[in-house]
Amino acid sequence: MKTGLLMSAAGMVMIGTAVGGMVGGAVDVRAACVPIADCATLGYKYTATECPNGIACPFDTTKFFCFEPQICNYTITAATCSSQCKNVGLKSCIKNGVTYYESCGTSMCSSGQTCNNGTCKSSMQGQVFYCCSDNNFCGSYSRCRSYFGFAFCSDALSDYEAQGCAPVFQSCGNTLGGENNFAKYRCE
Repeated sequence: MKTGLLMSAAGMVMIGTAVGGMVGGAVDVRAACVPIADCATLGYKYTATECPNGIACPFDTTKFFCFEPQICNYTITAATCSSQCKNVGLKSCIKNGVTYYESCGTSMCSSGQTCNNGTCKSSMQGQVFYCCSDNNFCGSYSRCRSYFGFAFCSDALSDYEAQGCAPVFQSCGNTLGGENNFAKYRCE
């Protein structure tokens, strides 16, 4: 009988500990439990863009939780690539409504052109060249070829255009004997 009373007393102490703490001044563990209303502490720390299929925080619906966030770490914009006369790269992501790229792509300038403040320009720009008129626009070209060795204009224009130059006619010139037989062009 004494053993039964002892077991009953021990059982009551254990039940008392589990329900409300120990008798004799011990702290009640239920009093230390405080609900957390901070979204970041609960794991809701991403945007809707970073978690397109995420779960919104009940306290702040602009914060989301997901297991695989899509965080955008790229920093190059389309304007950056354009200022370098380049196309945008293939890999991109969106952050705060702005599309960012991993890198810029290929050059928009053709062969013989360089980029100057976002505009493709011929490296020949501003240069003046002369050629022997082979279309009789500037007259006979026989002396032009023999004395000056200039290329025929149709050939010269093709060569300069291939280098990104837009040849603009300026004037006809003359060689020995006063014949107008070579043309002056400027690259733009």
